[in-house]
Amino acid sequence: MTDDAGWIYIFAYLGVIGLLLLGLLTMLIYRNVIRILLGLVLVESAINLLLVTIGFHPGGIAPILESGQTALTTLAVDPIPQALVLTAIVIGVGVQALALSLVIKVYRFYGTLDIQEIANITQQQSQQLSHHDFTRSNCSRQAATVPNTLTRGGSDT
Repeated sequence: MTDDAGWIYIFAYLGVIGLLLLGLLTMLIYRNVIRILLGLVLVESAINLLLVTIGFHPGGIAPILESGQTALTTLAVDPIPQALVLTAIVIGVGVQALALSLVIKVYRFYGTLDIQEIANITQQQSQQLSHHDFTRSNCSRQAATVPNTLTRGGSDT
């Protein structure tokens, strides 16, 4: 391994550690749902960088055999981590799109993206529901007033 290749590994692993710490701190410190989601994206990027770094070989070639060749003469780069990272990127984009759509729904329902305010609103709503009288007699009285309009196959028999 040359001296330059050693520096590449050091910078790559420092990048992994930096992205991972930044993502975890972002998810732990902030209360905004979008910032927490961005922290999750940073953690995902750190994992992808780690996988690419593991599969890297300085001076490595693509593992493609020419016709009639039975073995590689030089060190080849491992293609599995690259394929895993490409798959993880595609899945990550789908997860991020789904998470952002859920964030939009949460904002429309609660009017805020602060997780502490959402927890307070949810607690207030659950306290209001617990004060309602859901006794059996009250529910059966309400059910008796609902007309039965369902028939089977259009006939009453």
